[in-house]
Amino acid sequence: MKAEVIIPILIPMLAGALTLICWRWRLVQRWISVFSGAGLLLAGLHLLLQVQEKGILVSTMGAWPAPYGITLVADLLSAIMVLVAGVIGLAVAVYSLATMSRNHEAFGYYPLLHLMLSGVVGAFLTGDIFNLYVWFEIMLVASFGLLILGGERSQMEGALKYVTLNLISSALFLTAVGLLYGYAGTLNMADLAVRLANGSQPGLVTVIAMLFLVAFGIKAAAFPLFFWLPASYHTPPVAISAVFAGLLTKVGVYALYRVFSLIFVQDLDFTPLAIAGGVFYIFHHIIVKTNLFLISGVMYRYHGSYDLARLGGLYRSAPWLALLFLIPAMSLAGLPPLSGFFAKYTVIKAGVLAESWFMVAIALVVGLLTLYSMIKIWAEAFWKPLPEDAKPLRGGGDPHRYLLYLPVVGLALITLVIGFGAEWFVQLAMDTAAQLLSPELYIEAVLGGSQ
Repeated sequence: MKAEVIIPILIPMLAGALTLICWRWRLVQRWISVFSGAGLLLAGLHLLLQVQEKGILVSTMGAWPAPYGITLVADLLSAIMVLVAGVIGLAVAVYSLATMSRNHEAFGYYPLLHLMLSGVVGAFLTGDIFNLYVWFEIMLVASFGLLILGGERSQMEGALKYVTLNLISSALFLTAVGLLYGYAGTLNMADLAVRLANGSQPGLVTVIAMLFLVAFGIKAAAFPLFFWLPASYHTPPVAISAVFAGLLTKVGVYALYRVFSLIFVQDLDFTPLAIAGGVFYIFHHIIVKTNLFLISGVMYRYHGSYDLARLGGLYRSAPWLALLFLIPAMSLAGLPPLSGFFAKYTVIKAGVLAESWFMVAIALVVGLLTLYSMIKIWAEAFWKPLPEDAKPLRGGGDPHRYLLYLPVVGLALITLVIGFGAEWFVQLAMDTAAQLLSPELYIEAVLGGSQ
């Protein structure tokens, strides 16, 4: 058993258990949460360095070899995702110290947060398609609990839509798993890759692949399967929404990459540059999207509203906040030299080289719409004068403001590092793409000579 593969799952799981044990001691729960986030970050960094040095790492539970036992697998993609999960876990844990109400803490915010993180990390590292379903369900239960904390009417409405559509997704997922097991007789992903490559019913395999595509598309809130997202994001506290927007939906994206680069590869053309651009975009997007949500919480602290019509003047009254907003906002819009520019440039270049003009046009239009939305927020919240009937400035006297700004500054610095060090990160994404396009490496690492 390789400890570096299992430890990232154990850290949030142990933190969840400890925060339950310390239910009555809120301060202890808070510090456990922060140390757990820091531990997950360090474990994720160590895992990525080990994968870069040694190649794909495999750990089998209970000495049962693959494909018979439970297998955990860390390749470059899963190691990157674990590391980014650690970054977000630590940022949200620190941010929660200043923003989470006693009422939310009393109803189990910290145990639910770490249970959800363990589900996220477990999904990234599992080498078994059924255990991927199990980790998804752990995430679903924990995230539903986080959505309904506080019990407000708007929260319940959003949570019901969220859980209903995700249960439909889970039903499709489980149906696909059952059909896949009935066809191949195995649920180990490496073993499935071998058996489906030699399969004799391509029609059935295509149907199963489409079930997975829809199931993961719903969980990723991918267009046009994003119905639950607008009804859910605005209802919980900002720290929870930030995890949902930045990290949780990317688990569905990760699952799409995993199954369609390893298992269902018969009729799919992926170019290395396209996959590299997608990988780069994923970790860039997680950082900037999370940060924008956290910044919205800081803006709320200043004027007590999320309504753009009731905000204004922050450029003059909070210039540092204005700068911190511009970094992730312009990165999300794809302006150079920020990280989003290199992510979008790589994706668009891949589309041009593949002559996929429709996809290139879609990417450009989405980029323009994103830029428009960021400019609108800047103009309404920062540039225009504060409306006379709006609440006066109050953020400057907040005794916990350093806890609000610390994770925001940290994520902004990471965005700048990714942008100014884009060559290294693009190369990492290219290495990840090469590994994903060579499924035999994954199969060999998991099954060895048994395939």
